[in-house]
Amino acid sequence: MSDTNPNTPTVEELTAQVAALREFRASVAKGFGLGDDADDAALLARLTETTNERDSSRAEVSAMKVDSALREAFAKSGATMGHYEDFRNLAAEHFHLDPKTGKVVTKPDAPTPNVDPATWCVVELRQRRPGWWPTSQGGGLSARGTGFSAARGPSDDCFRPGPSFNFTKQLAFEAQHGAAAADAARRKYGGAR
Repeated sequence: MSDTNPNTPTVEELTAQVAALREFRASVAKGFGLGDDADDAALLARLTETTNERDSSRAEVSAMKVDSALREAFAKSGATMGHYEDFRNLAAEHFHLDPKTGKVVTKPDAPTPNVDPATWCVVELRQRRPGWWPTSQGGGLSARGTGFSAARGPSDDCFRPGPSFNFTKQLAFEAQHGAAAADAARRKYGGAR
């Protein structure tokens, strides 16, 4: 029986593989702006520098997307724009760019995880900072018997099944009047949808 392994490459094959690896290494060095004869330490240093630049750029783009989404949500919430900087400082620690969906949502460890900024403004922020919204000037009543009355309480039509059912208004109702009032309205109209 022969001691030679039939799968062992020949000297010519090994020489060709080494030449191909040297050519590949030279092209990588050239791609990094180094000479063909750059040593391993120089290649590794340049690779580390490039990786850090990439990560820094990703973080910067992510921060810009989060800031843009927070600014838009705050503007749509109806809060006074003079409070935006305080809002951004309060909200920034809770939001990130979800790597799976690419959307701005609250972090998994936030009090309310995976919520978009607009919903967070309605549910969380209005409870924490009610003074950031302008006070009501007359309530916009259009006819007698609608809106808030001391005997009936706030209008809970947004919970009524039919065309007036509106989840966003339900969240705003809960933020303004509390969870107990929202739960009572849900029970009144047959529970949650």
